[in-house]
Amino acid sequence: MQNISGDREPSFTSPIKNISVSLGREAVLSCFVANLGDFKVGWMRAADQTVLALQGRVVTHNSRYSVINEEMKVWRLKINNIREADRGCYMCQINTTPLKKQIGCIDVHLPPDILDTESSKDITVTEGQNASLYCAASGNPQPRIIWRRDDGNPIITKVNNNKTRRSDTVEGELISFHNVDRRQMGAYLCIAKNDVPPAVSKMIHLIVNFAPNVSILNERSVHVLENSHIDIDCSIEASPRTVSYWIKEPLGKSFQQSYENPLQNVLQESEKYNISETFNSYYKTSLKMRISNFSESDVGIYTCIASNMMGRANSTIRLYEIKIPTTTTTTTPKPTTTTTIRTTTLRTTQATTTTTVEPTTMEITSTEPQLEFVTFNPELNEIPGGDPYINRPHLNVAYSTSRAAESSFHHVWMIGLMSFTKLLLLFR
Repeated sequence: MQNISGDREPSFTSPIKNISVSLGREAVLSCFVANLGDFKVGWMRAADQTVLALQGRVVTHNSRYSVINEEMKVWRLKINNIREADRGCYMCQINTTPLKKQIGCIDVHLPPDILDTESSKDITVTEGQNASLYCAASGNPQPRIIWRRDDGNPIITKVNNNKTRRSDTVEGELISFHNVDRRQMGAYLCIAKNDVPPAVSKMIHLIVNFAPNVSILNERSVHVLENSHIDIDCSIEASPRTVSYWIKEPLGKSFQQSYENPLQNVLQESEKYNISETFNSYYKTSLKMRISNFSESDVGIYTCIASNMMGRANSTIRLYEIKIPTTTTTTTPKPTTTTTIRTTTLRTTQATTTTTVEPTTMEITSTEPQLEFVTFNPELNEIPGGDPYINRPHLNVAYSTSRAAESSFHHVWMIGLMSFTKLLLLFR
């Protein structure tokens, strides 16, 4: 075949660029040709030499393939909805003698996929043993594997001499645990990701079995006020989860008998006992009990018991009652105060001119509190010559700082005034 465009033969003006396409997208390979003339351009698959298109006509029975020609200079092979099977190299060929050809390759990017059959299942070990978790994934590019805990806590691994290392994430297909302890129990996420979304994950559980540990968070002995309530909190660590309950025994009784036959004294939910169980983590449980209206009959030894297939454990607390003291109200009678007042009475007879002065004693009884107050005590002296005369009394005064004395002071003066008035009437 001759080139009617001149003596120059067809040639490729630039190489075909390799491309990478995500699964399901569109892929286009471009072949740049000069001086094509009467020659033809064809596309074929390099691996099996399958002819896909000749000039502008597609010869394969696949609707996803098409060819675009731009002014006889650019020949584009277009593949829609790219599939993994489309990965490979494609040849652009000019039917010269010898044939001229160049190759361009398509890389199909695949999102990550975790291979369940090759990855670890949930694993159960006894505390102190070793354990390993493995996660296999496929994808293009090859996915990276990252481990993290589902609960957000750091991953605990142990290195030389059981030195603990804490990490938010661990990278790699395999994660190993040496001398496993309960803190490492949990759900681990194997996350596979590459440049093609979406990332995928698989959850693998690491179960660590161990015998129960039981402790009561209250004091070992507690004194409770009668008619009040008390909350007892029992903390349990165990795996698998335990059968947990409370029992009560009187003070002084041997616990061994009750421990061997605990179901005889198991406390049940009632108005007296409010019992609740809360699961705080894979291996932590809280068994709480409230005792209401505490009385003498509630005094005793309370034991929290937990058991599983690995063993049994218990913890006790002693409860005592504090009696509320009885209050008796007594009324003390007010003291009685007697005040003695001396007064003077004049008595006159017709036969003589002698006047006799006789002292008179009056008693005033008061139920007021015994307080100090001002007291006037007249002192009478006989007058020489027998003349009727009433002397001016000398006053003995006791001072008080209490206002309560005022009323008694007024009573004394009133009586004194009455006696003086009586004397005046006798001299008329």
